[in-house]
Amino acid sequence: MQKKVVDDFKYYLIDIVIENNDKISNIIANVEGFINSTRSENFYFTPTLNLYVDGDSEYKGTHISHLSSSLYDIGDISDYDNVTIKAIIEKPLDKLYVFDADAFISNISKFKTEDQIKLISTNFIGSEIVTRNNIFKNDTYQTYQEEINLVKSINTLIKDNNSILQSPCYYSYLAENIKDNLTIYNYLISIRTKVCLMLLADHYTTENKDYTFYVSKDKYITYSDIENNNTNNTFSKIIYSVFKWVFEDDSYNIKKSIFNSVISMQADIPSSLNLNLLHILNSNLKIIYKENFNSYIDAKNGILNYLFDLSNKIQEQISSKISSSNTVFLIVMSFFFSSIVLTTIDKGKFENIFTFQVAILSSIFIIGAMFYMLYNQKNFENSIKFQLKQKDEFKSRYNNIFSHNELDNLFEPESIKTLISESTSRQMYYVYQCILLAIFCIIWFLYKLNS
Repeated sequence: MQKKVVDDFKYYLIDIVIENNDKISNIIANVEGFINSTRSENFYFTPTLNLYVDGDSEYKGTHISHLSSSLYDIGDISDYDNVTIKAIIEKPLDKLYVFDADAFISNISKFKTEDQIKLISTNFIGSEIVTRNNIFKNDTYQTYQEEINLVKSINTLIKDNNSILQSPCYYSYLAENIKDNLTIYNYLISIRTKVCLMLLADHYTTENKDYTFYVSKDKYITYSDIENNNTNNTFSKIIYSVFKWVFEDDSYNIKKSIFNSVISMQADIPSSLNLNLLHILNSNLKIIYKENFNSYIDAKNGILNYLFDLSNKIQEQISSKISSSNTVFLIVMSFFFSSIVLTTIDKGKFENIFTFQVAILSSIFIIGAMFYMLYNQKNFENSIKFQLKQKDEFKSRYNNIFSHNELDNLFEPESIKTLISESTSRQMYYVYQCILLAIFCIIWFLYKLNS
């Protein structure tokens, strides 16, 4: 008898390929065992039973006695090439049911880790999880995460690292609430450990489902090294503790660098992941804070000086653009004003001067002014974009000194935000263009009156 059990997010089934010497009583006992696994105090299902003989359906129903009778009816198994029994349940979509934890985890583990994480995100988050001995509502994660006291931007930081990742806290939350099932618990802890190392390591690569986490250019640890030495999840607990230490406040960039530097200096990396690690990391952090305090102050002053110079440059460009637009507008108005005044003086009375030739000449003059303003506006916007790009590049230099939130606060003060908003606004440009367009229309209206 060949038996295959599958438990995934949609189906729970057993495939039994019957061989010549199999006793019908043993076959029925296996089917009954499957049926019993679909019934507990938390759930009750009735599987569909199928009997196939050389690909043809001999029985389909829900009664084990009828299946047994059909087996006896087909006679000698050796007369057929293939006799198979398939018992199956289509899982309801309102909850996540796990009937056979070993089969369920075995099925998920066939996928690449990234795909496993996607499956967990799609099917676990927000779903009520039902196992044989446990019903987990899965609706208190927000409270659970807040109690861990990580930096507020942790979820953004994780998504910036890899958009498919959930916080390691989520896998810990699931594991702690489904811990009555050791298979699921150990699996979720293994995913948590991988995600922690993805966030802690300098960078990582993956090959044949095994991860290599680099703490420096040539020093690394593979996940298989951790797994082979992970008695009672000891390494997993230490790595999770380090993750919480690194991301407990805004100094996570410095702490992450310390972790990678300390681990990279170890001759045997797995053995260095012990209970003393956090003490070593804290000691190194104190030393760095003491040595780098002046550098921190200098860096902060450098940023403030840069932003002061940047705001002055942008303010000068805004003033230059306004002055240029005013000049063009005054030239256009002066042209028409002087033309009308000189004609009035020459004729001794006010006279409509807008002949066809004058209207054409005036239109060319106005269109030229409009195009000049457009050209000037484009140059101004390109210059602002370049300076903002330089600001982002300058900001990235300080990623290892300041936290994400602190950098945002330093580089986005209200004065800079207001100035950038003003520089990117086209309101004044559109006002001048509308005025010139109105003058253009008035010219041709006056020409029509004159014709």
